[in-house]
Amino acid sequence: MGPWPSEPDLRLQLPVPPTTNNLYVTRRDGKGRAKTSSYAAWQREAQQLIMISGCPREGWRHVRVEVQAPLNYQRDIDNLKPIFDVLAAMNVIEDDRWVDEYEVRRVAVGEALEVAVWRLGGG
Repeated sequence: MGPWPSEPDLRLQLPVPPTTNNLYVTRRDGKGRAKTSSYAAWQREAQQLIMISGCPREGWRHVRVEVQAPLNYQRDIDNLKPIFDVLAAMNVIEDDRWVDEYEVRRVAVGEALEVAVWRLGGG
């Protein structure tokens, strides 16, 4: 593969997702896990932003994803699963298993969380 194109095929601003420890809770009946209300609310907001952005929703395969995340140093930088899952739920990418490359860059708290996606060859 050659160098990455300078401009991504898609650029989005999304809210910062809940931390990994705040995505799911064990159900009171002990039968599995359920999404927390904060994770469900984050998913709804992120899905609405993707919908109104008018971005292609073609289930891309073989993608590179860059995330610019406004995280303080009390949060892990690799909290990407919610972002990949919402991109897949909205059919921007087919599934997060098709993410071939990703990069995360920490920026100052207060800046926007930005997601850039490049389609690579093969899908």
